[in-house]
Amino acid sequence: METVQIQPPNLTAPDKPSIAVLPFANVSDDPRQEYFADGMTDGLVTELAQVSGLFVIARNSTFTYKGRAVTPRQVSKELGVRYVLEGSVQRAGEQLRINAQLIDSLSGGHVWAGKFDGSLSDVFALQDEVMRGIADALALRLNPEEQMAFGRKETTVPAAFDAFLRGWEHHRRTTPEDFAKAVPFFEQAIALDPAYGRAYAAAAMVYARVYLWRWHYRLDISRIEARAKALQFLRTAQKHKTALAYQAAALLSEAAWQHADALAELKEAIALEPGDSWSYALTAFVLTSAGRPAEALPYIRTAMRLDPHSPSFFIYVLGLTQFSLEDFEASVAAVKRSIELNPQDDGSFLLLASAYAHLGRNTEAQAAITRFNALRLARGGTAATISTSPPMDLAKLADSELFYRGLRLAGVPETLMNADFVGRNRLEADEARSLFLGHRLHGRMLDSGEEHEAVISTGGVATLTGGWASIGAGRMTDVEVKFDRDEVCFLWLKTTNLCGMVLRNPGGLSGKENEFIWYHGDRAFTFSQVR
Repeated sequence: METVQIQPPNLTAPDKPSIAVLPFANVSDDPRQEYFADGMTDGLVTELAQVSGLFVIARNSTFTYKGRAVTPRQVSKELGVRYVLEGSVQRAGEQLRINAQLIDSLSGGHVWAGKFDGSLSDVFALQDEVMRGIADALALRLNPEEQMAFGRKETTVPAAFDAFLRGWEHHRRTTPEDFAKAVPFFEQAIALDPAYGRAYAAAAMVYARVYLWRWHYRLDISRIEARAKALQFLRTAQKHKTALAYQAAALLSEAAWQHADALAELKEAIALEPGDSWSYALTAFVLTSAGRPAEALPYIRTAMRLDPHSPSFFIYVLGLTQFSLEDFEASVAAVKRSIELNPQDDGSFLLLASAYAHLGRNTEAQAAITRFNALRLARGGTAATISTSPPMDLAKLADSELFYRGLRLAGVPETLMNADFVGRNRLEADEARSLFLGHRLHGRMLDSGEEHEAVISTGGVATLTGGWASIGAGRMTDVEVKFDRDEVCFLWLKTTNLCGMVLRNPGGLSGKENEFIWYHGDRAFTFSQVR
């Protein structure tokens, strides 16, 4: 896929002091302390973002300069700010030294510089000293709440802070694999300090994103479990006011179609940290979901101005918003750029296919569907259909119909039970008997994460569990397995008869347990013979 350019945000310097915090260098003897230097940088960005009189570039953009030799003038030009903060962190056991200098990119001179020594238990005090130096140098007027924020400690347990930073190093990468690695560190931080509000908020955010973005299959849990864990951590996180906690709450509200609640929570997040780009991007996402894309555009533009090297999610939201405004050309450009940054996001390919189809570019639309199908099958799912495609979180019927109309134009079938697919992939009765009788079948629904299993004797008596036994509260015994022409039926208690056609799943994998499909009602249960 060729490199795609989308319209960059307006990088004119704002009418208030503007700053970018470059990743602080780890000058410790131990290169494994890199996470700690990154965490200190993150902490300063977070604190600076709480100052209403300061424009702060998001950490995602400043960390693109990590390990690169750049001048303050170059950073200033590329990010649209006047001031650049750079420095270093040295850690030897419990002892810390922080060096920081604030540079005016216009003159190239140092506005302020400081050296701070202390122990790990003083880490928040040291951050505050850096903050005060910046505030004094830029003559910032802090309101009473901002003044109170100085000296407020996230935790009084140094080991808990250290565990949190290790988890945050994974969390900031926003991939399913890194989310799975982040959680144990957040749980360790909570165990060391049960009052550590930001650790609870970070854990809640991980599971809220997993729930909303349907990444549960990468963590080997169900969507229901992801939501339950998010709520569990959020209950404690909400006792401590952080933008992160409000963002997590907003995601859960959005997933429940509670748009007004989600917007109220994000408004609180923005009030707490006016410089947090994610709050604006999520606000744009919720507004677009609620059918208000014109209102969403200024928010996603603000997010991208705060974070000029925007993460893929921001650009995806821009594409979704433009799609809802029926600006399909702009939507295609944005979604293609989002895919370049995150080629594993299968939902982006569906949005791209629909936008292409509305433009009459069917060959490209079908290529996007092919990419989607390859990803879904490799994860344990089935090929795209209208009835099973992941939702685009478009709550208004007109918006979702616009999306589905594009998919239909791209040739996506309504269900897997179309004549062509069935004709090529249906199992004959003898094949179905050989597959079922005397074997254990196991699979998982990709969209829900729910497992299903059938253990069947050679005589055709089965025990069903999980999704296959939903009407029996998750377990059904002494089930008769019947083969009725081209369907396999489960007869339970002589009264309940559940029937479905069995199909091969083209591209299905034994390791993903999705080689076959039992199609019952409008649900496609994927499975493999595991014994």
